[in-house]
Amino acid sequence: MKIIIILLSLFSLDVLAHCPITFKSTNLCADITWLDGPYDGKTSQMEVVFWESGDHSHEPVSPEFDVKIYSWMVMNNGHSHGGPKFSSQEVLPGVFQAKEVRMFMGRMKGFWQIKIDLSQNNKVFSSGAKRVKLK
Repeated sequence: MKIIIILLSLFSLDVLAHCPITFKSTNLCADITWLDGPYDGKTSQMEVVFWESGDHSHEPVSPEFDVKIYSWMVMNNGHSHGGPKFSSQEVLPGVFQAKEVRMFMGRMKGFWQIKIDLSQNNKVFSSGAKRVKLK
């Protein structure tokens, strides 16, 4: 019984909250939904939704930051680099869409991520990333 009480005291609702992309310096979470894709070598479309950490209903909230969303290749040899440029726009408060996302593997070994930077005054305040599994 004591073990159960100790284990329960170690966990809080915030620990159990769903937050796929965490922005440590903020109270924000985000997640990516692929509207089409993600494809290897073809154009994909995605949506990124932001919500407050601990909000189990994931009610979208508009970040009070400049939002930069981009692709990033992490190679098995330890190097990494940005991918082809694409633009995103906030279509509803807290909901961003990108329609021209391109990632390709070719003969490269590694994986792609979608990275998100939150900045103020041209200075990155917090970043988050999610690994992409290409089709």
